[in-house]
Amino acid sequence: MLAGRIAFSILLFVHSLMHFIGFIKVWGFPLSHYLTYGTKMESAATGSKTTAVFWMFTCFTMVVSLAVYLLQKPWWWLVALVAILSSQILIIMYWRDARYGY
Repeated sequence: MLAGRIAFSILLFVHSLMHFIGFIKVWGFPLSHYLTYGTKMESAATGSKTTAVFWMFTCFTMVVSLAVYLLQKPWWWLVALVAILSSQILIIMYWRDARYGY
């Protein structure tokens, strides 16, 4: 049981980092030039601060759901559901990139 909790926690944390990278790329932070992979996300969302905020919102809800999960609150899945739904919306918006996993 503990190994499963740890594996799920790591998976959720890594996934939240992917959304944070999406935020960095869209917002245009100086760090974004180190992210060398090219995606359609750059051209589709350049200058769209609303999209960047949505990436950050998804990252934030995943981190919060992870924290609530680790605190073993019975309602952790509600926060995770919001994170999953917003992640799915981003996958639909950027399917050309998401289907390859980047």
